[in-house]
Amino acid sequence: MKKRFLERLKSLAPFLFLFLLSIRFCYPALFQDKTFYAFDNLVLSLPWSATGDHPPPHNPLISDPVNIYYPHYRFVSEFFDPGDFSFRLWNPSNFCGKPNPPFGGNPIEFIAYWALSPSRAHDVVLFLHLLATGLFMFLYLREIRLRVLPALTGAVAWMFNGHLMVWF
Repeated sequence: MKKRFLERLKSLAPFLFLFLLSIRFCYPALFQDKTFYAFDNLVLSLPWSATGDHPPPHNPLISDPVNIYYPHYRFVSEFFDPGDFSFRLWNPSNFCGKPNPPFGGNPIEFIAYWALSPSRAHDVVLFLHLLATGLFMFLYLREIRLRVLPALTGAVAWMFNGHLMVWF
């Protein structure tokens, strides 16, 4: 009985390690009311830029998440109007209005943005992406017959590669 438990624990250890590593990386966003959104870029736009009493943004090049994605996901979070039990399929805030499906086919994103605030849902979805990146790379490297430690090293390297971290 004890031997079987230790074997199971040994086989689950890489998955637990990747989970804990993802939690550690996303800890400020998940548990300390911080976010991965670059809201500090808003100080470059009116009306915030008119005050002038603000520090400069950390990275002014990454403004798309705040200017494009946040308004869309805010609309997605308000997709179902519980007051009159209707679905909002028209987005009046974009230009003069346009038809806008609530999500692009990812039910996990739709549920997250529907159930949580846009900022919190964004961080939860990023956490799930980071975790899935590590888990699926680990499973792939094990499938091509790498041993556990090299597969785990490859999964961690893939989780924190430059391309992925830029989008965080």
